[in-house]
Amino acid sequence: EKINAILCVGSFCSVKEAAMRAMEAGGFDTSRNLLLYNFLHFSHQREDELEMEMEMEMEMRMKMKKMPRERKVKDKTSQDEDGLETDGTVPEFRLSVPRKFRSDVIEALRQSILDLTIGDTKRLDRFLQDKPEVAAEYRKIQNDVGYRMEHVQRILPYVEDTMDFLSPLEHIHKLRCRKVVLVHGEEDCVVPVQEARLMHKSMLRLKAREHELKLGANQTY
Repeated sequence: EKINAILCVGSFCSVKEAAMRAMEAGGFDTSRNLLLYNFLHFSHQREDELEMEMEMEMEMRMKMKKMPRERKVKDKTSQDEDGLETDGTVPEFRLSVPRKFRSDVIEALRQSILDLTIGDTKRLDRFLQDKPEVAAEYRKIQNDVGYRMEHVQRILPYVEDTMDFLSPLEHIHKLRCRKVVLVHGEEDCVVPVQEARLMHKSMLRLKAREHELKLGANQTY
């Protein structure tokens, strides 16, 4: 009750919905590259490396006591790329990507983000100029939606719980402040304006505290 009002400017509502919308879209998308920069390693890494990383993350979650203690995988039975059933606890990977190559692909994503955010539009070109294989992989991720979604399907089992935890949509019922104001630019190229509309709609449905939605025409915030 100590906080009287909250102002949300260009914020996410459902991280997973926004992420999937970005992943399925064509063309260049800054929010997609931000997500891939943070999560692509889950698709590239070997299974033994992933298991070690997940164990470390679970230990951290249990210490924090703020995030789910178990990683849930919705589909308990799945098929690997050869059509063989697996138990669904973790995806079965047949991908073997050299460590330097995968780190370079992720660095290319970072450079593309910096191109836009700091105005130096040549950073990515300079980084890729002597790395033809990395450049080809980067462009395939950007332009081939089907290929990109293959990566997404390998990533999702490792990040779904975290995405839920980070989504304001999952915490609306906990609001105790008197008023929430949602401000979002209709041309936001990082967090789509649909996120503000979804939050507004959810707050109406839940009859949450007083709230207001303000959209900025031709604005990118």
